[in-house]
Amino acid sequence: MPEYIFLFSLVIFAIYAFVWIVRAALTDSDKSPWRRFWARTLDSYVVLFAYNLLITPFGIVYFMDNEITLTALIGYMLGYVVSYVLYESFMLSRFHTTVAKWAFGISLHAHTKNQITFKFAFKRLIKIFIYGQGAMIPIVNFFTHRKAFYDLVENGRTKWDQDMNLSVHIKDIHWAHYGILVGLTFMISSMGA
Repeated sequence: MPEYIFLFSLVIFAIYAFVWIVRAALTDSDKSPWRRFWARTLDSYVVLFAYNLLITPFGIVYFMDNEITLTALIGYMLGYVVSYVLYESFMLSRFHTTVAKWAFGISLHAHTKNQITFKFAFKRLIKIFIYGQGAMIPIVNFFTHRKAFYDLVENGRTKWDQDMNLSVHIKDIHWAHYGILVGLTFMISSMGA
């Protein structure tokens, strides 16, 4: 019986946390740092899912029966990173948005008359990798995420968008739409993409 009480309280907490995330994201006005975070997260899962589907026939993904070698793991990770860079650079250069950004109502536009080119979008990703992701170094990553969040909330722009002279357009979306997207992101992440 006590385990049911624990599970029930855990479910209540998860629902409360989910509602808090949705409400916080929808009340952050036009800056929308949480929407941008969830869009990037969902995009990464979409690319990871497609990447795994693409390489599964070659037997690269599932190391379960064989010994995992460092070379295979590094190759897998580099392949994913290259796939993500190609995906986001292509989508931004052609459509000014990605699949998840579109779902969350986010699009990018250059302030100059120049369009967002593949090379321009690639440079933006390099800046995000350095200023937003902290080159994926765990402790550095925490501080760069925090700084990017506060830059966006305080100034209305991230360092990489300011450096690239981009504006981010955010459309209003219904809270239920947003909740479904965040729930979908959690669902995909729990499946292991």
